Amino acid sequence: LANVFNALANVAQVSSDYETMSVLLERSFAIFQMERNEPGMAKVLNNLGNAYRLNQEYNKALATYRRALVLHQTQRNKLKAAHTQLNMARALVSLEQPKKAQVLLESLISTFSNIGAIQRQIEAHGVLASIFNGNSKLEDAERQVQKIQSLKLQVDNNYFDPGSELACAEFYRLTQQFQQTEDILLKGLEKTTEQKNILQQERYLKALAIFYAEQGKHTEATHYWKSHSTMLTKRLENKQAAFSELAPVIAYIESTNNQLGDNHVFGKAQWVWLVMLLVLCFLAVLSWKIYKKRQLLNLSMPLPSEIQTSSLTVIKPDSSNSPSDKTLQEKRSQLVEL
Repeated sequence: LANVFNALANVAQVSSDYETMSVLLERSFAIFQMERNEPGMAKVLNNLGNAYRLNQEYNKALATYRRALVLHQTQRNKLKAAHTQLNMARALVSLEQPKKAQVLLESLISTFSNIGAIQRQIEAHGVLASIFNGNSKLEDAERQVQKIQSLKLQVDNNYFDPGSELACAEFYRLTQQFQQTEDILLKGLEKTTEQKNILQQERYLKALAIFYAEQGKHTEATHYWKSHSTMLTKRLENKQAAFSELAPVIAYIESTNNQLGDNHVFGKAQWVWLVMLLVLCFLAVLSWKIYKKRQLLNLSMPLPSEIQTSSLTVIKPDSSNSPSDKTLQEKRSQLVEL
């Protein structure tokens, strides 16, 4: 059931319904947590962080990534831990903390290189390039672009990372290398269309519209703006359609959530009964010890005949009113009462 929720979250992500995506992943995490499935918990937390980040809840995303990172480090999974840190760097960039993101990315590039994760290296260089583009550090951005081109030769020709490609296109645009900019953007739009990645298609359509507008090619710019508007409308319609399709699932999730809450309460009740039982056992042992002590005390006291005689002696009228006699009588009375 947890894996089903995770898969449905991917459906919600395609439709850019990040709120539904978050709800599905939260339920998936609750089940994995109940089963103490740490690999499942770590995977879902990373995806949940992505959902928060895409929904522009960046601080919440960072907190979730940190929880996932702890689990990955506990399992000593360097690749997944580094991937989660890469997502953290993206969130830091969105929070306008480029220096922190830069330090983290430079460390990650070394980690990815050591474990041979070339595709993740390309992604990290792409994020760094976008940071340098934004700060107008074009020399630093150029080094990142060159590194991306070099690493791409070591992987499958079909590999395509939209983020790093957009960063390269932005660098070429800033350095007025317009032919390279156009080639990268058109190729990126073709790839994202093949992959049916609506969100990335929107990004490339918008980048092309801005690029042609800057070049004074208003016909092309208008075409891509219209395509962008159509794609945005389509995405919103798909989001609405996905919501209606997932509505029964959400209802089931809510009922499941209530059941999980009931089970949690039942678990608490069990603990309460256990504690009460332990307290009763303790009181029983304590009572038994007190009873044994009283028995020993009774053995050390005078015989009943002696107690009776003493009591008769105490209640006899005595003409003596001296303080010592009264004290003796009080002691005898206390002994009889004991």
